[in-house]
Amino acid sequence: MKPDLSSLLKLSLPKKIAILLGLQLAIGAAYYYALLQPKHIQIQGKSAELEKLLIRKEEQEAIASDLPRFRDETARLQADLERVLNQLPNRAEIPNLMRAITEVGEESGLEFVRFRPASEAPKEFYAAVPVELEVIGGYHQIATFFDRVGKLPRIVTISDIDISELHNKGGELTLSAKCVATTYKFLEESERPKAADASATDKGKGKGKGKKKAGKKA
Repeated sequence: MKPDLSSLLKLSLPKKIAILLGLQLAIGAAYYYALLQPKHIQIQGKSAELEKLLIRKEEQEAIASDLPRFRDETARLQADLERVLNQLPNRAEIPNLMRAITEVGEESGLEFVRFRPASEAPKEFYAAVPVELEVIGGYHQIATFFDRVGKLPRIVTISDIDISELHNKGGELTLSAKCVATTYKFLEESERPKAADASATDKGKGKGKGKKKAGKKA
């Protein structure tokens, strides 16, 4: 059906203007939804992506500015690790360290009554090597011994200290000091699984014994 132009021409001017405005709005709406809206959505997506990239750029710039500090911190931690590892003797050095402890005690004027190595306690990359000690001497001699042991190049800790008086002759007090001197040795890579297996085996044996006892009672 063709539009009746004659009837349109007969309309009043306000109606003609209203129709033109309506057509313009319809064309504008069609243009917006067909062309502009997809572009607007695309621009919003690109803007969000750009914002993420800018945030990432700022984060990377912050990391880059802190990189020298991170490198210095890493170098310091590496140096600390090497220093600690150097203080952990390996298996071959343990006898020498034990002799050093004995020499320190003798040089301090102490008499060794007991020097008995106890079972090692393996950890992640090192093992604690405790030694039960009992020495006899004066207060200052014992104090000197503990002080000198703590200053050895290798790490040695003194714990479980028990001091008792033996006798007092001529104003000279003789004491007996019992303690545990613990050093720590570095475990090679090949030793670490063995240490873990040994610990698991000991636990398994303990469980097995408990089961046998229960069987006898039944």
